[in-house]
Amino acid sequence: MTVVTAVLGSSVVAGLLTAFLTGLRGLATARRDQYAAAIESLVAWAEYPYRVRRRVDDAPETLSRLAGLGSDLQESVSRHRAWVGAESPAVGEELGRAIEALRSRIGPAIAEAWRSGPVTSAAEMIVAPFGPGDLSPGLDRLHSAIKWRFGLRRVVPNWFVRWRLTSAGQLTLPPSPGPAPSTAPSGGPV
Repeated sequence: MTVVTAVLGSSVVAGLLTAFLTGLRGLATARRDQYAAAIESLVAWAEYPYRVRRRVDDAPETLSRLAGLGSDLQESVSRHRAWVGAESPAVGEELGRAIEALRSRIGPAIAEAWRSGPVTSAAEMIVAPFGPGDLSPGLDRLHSAIKWRFGLRRVVPNWFVRWRLTSAGQLTLPPSPGPAPSTAPSGGPV
């Protein structure tokens, strides 16, 4: 009877452990997808000035479509900022810094793009040196922060993540409150 109880007990424990680990894997996958979507929304926002600059006409439909795209990008960046901030305050702070750094470069590029006329030839599609420039340093810092949300690093407290990122020169503390959210078309996402 003791052998049967031990065998059944170990099967139940193994089943519970398997279910638990499968659940953790599923949560990690969902978290990874959300972080990937957050980065994707930042990249799409960074590409927005080029879409405006490369418009082929100033027809109301074109302008409406581009304005709608700008609004959609603002919503996407704001939604991901809220999710990341709730999921990890330390990574949320770094995302906020990245957004502010990007906004300072993307906003003027958007305004310049709207002031330019539509392109009329293939040669005009080459818009260099137009644009916000190399945005990879801010995104690289964000990638480093996101790494702390996976594997064994996931259980590390936020204060340690902030300290580690700061000591590695990837964050600058204390966090600044930043300017009030902007809803102006040239200001970029909130």
